[in-house]
Formats: sequence, structure tokens, C-alpha cells
Amino acid sequence: MSNTGPLPSPKEFTTQIFTKAELLSQPALNNATISLITTAFLSHKVHDPDAWDKTSRRFPPSTLPVNPGLADVLGDDGLCAVVCDAETGTVVATASVTHWPDFSGVNTASDAEDAPIGSEGLDWEVKCVASLDKPEYRGQGVAIRASAAVEEALRARIGGGAEALRLWIMCNEDRVGPYWRRRGYGEVLTIVPPVGTWGSRREFVIGVYAKGGQGDVDVKRLREWLEEYFKSGN
Repeated sequence: MSNTGPLPSPKEFTTQIFTKAELLSQPALNNATISLITTAFLSHKVHDPDAWDKTSRRFPPSTLPVNPGLADVLGDDGLCAVVCDAETGTVVATASVTHWPDFSGVNTASDAEDAPIGSEGLDWEVKCVASLDKPEYRGQGVAIRASAAVEEALRARIGGGAEALRLWIMCNEDRVGPYWRRRGYGEVLTIVPPVGTWGSRREFVIGVYAKGGQGDVDVKRLREWLEEYFKSGN
């Protein structure tokens, strides 16, 4: 017999989409979202504590009333979805999207961040996906809800060109690669970044995945860009 126990009762959730400015205008929600991301990223490290620096954080601690870490990641064009428990207001999941290079002449991260929305802005990275690891929220699909909401908001903003939208994600291949494959993403390449990347103490594999888009990806250019990207300490 199974010892897993009953599934949690279905809950009601609210989902909101924020720009950088909107997120910073709500200090409590902003800081709670950053706390959720920090906790989620640290929790992945407990499965292999010798392989990860547990003092490394996704966002550095801030003494400011409003932690700017997530807003800085979003930049002027990024979007962030925040899912809350409708009854308690607890932040239970989040996902963001930011510009990603299209490799038609983009060679640096700064070029990618400055890319305008339009024909050169149809490649976006899904990042900072996190959910609250508590029994009452497991199996409720809150991370999927956040990812779907931010994708829908991005498609609505792009409008007529949204059919050409390509979404990217970089992840720890061993830990969550299968999760993203189940969500319709296909592997483009894998890369072993320098030790120290994402707080690593030894080598690990990053999977680079994509979904949607039109035309082929220049994998050689992508790999070269990623190698420089990770060498620069990202």
C-alpha cells in the first residue's frame, strides 16, 4: 500500500503580471517573491551539499526597503508572474521572462538586453521559476500556472508576431531537465560551465532548451556566446 497519504485539497489562487516598475511599487510582494526564489534555489542544493556553495544566493542580500534584485533582472522590458494563495495572500509561485539573443548578429549579453521588441525581440528567456515547497501547495500546478501566465502576457504584448515567439530556458540538466522536456521544451544543447557558476563547487551540466520560434538556431554561435557568458561570471 502507498504511504503517500491523501492529496491536498484544491486551493484558489490569484495570478498577477508585473513589470519592473510595478514590482518595485509593491515592496512586500516584491520582497516575498525574492524570498521564495532564494528558498527554492537553495533547496535544490541540499540534495548534493558537497557540490554546491550554500552561501551562494540567486539575489544578493539587500539592506534597502525594496530589494532590487528581481527588478534588475527584469530590466525595462521583462515581465514577472506572481501566484498567490487567494485566501492568505502568500506568494506560492513565480516565473519571469527577459530578452534572449536571437543570434542573428548578437554577440554580447548587453546587446541582448537592449534588443527592442519586434522582429529582433522574439526570443525570450523564462527564468526565476520557483514554487513554495509546502504540502498544501504540492500537486497544485502553481509553477506551471506562473510560467503559463507570464508566457500568455508576453504573447499578448507582442501581438501579431507572437506565433514566431521562441522561449528559452537554462537549467541544471540532471535536476530539472526532464521537467522542462515534459513542458514542451526541446534540448538545443548542453554545456559544462566553469566551476563556481550558480554556486557550484564542481562541474555540472546546464541544459539549454527552447520552445516555439521560426527558423533554425545557430547552435555554434549560441555555444560561443554561452561560453563567454559564463566565463564573465553569470
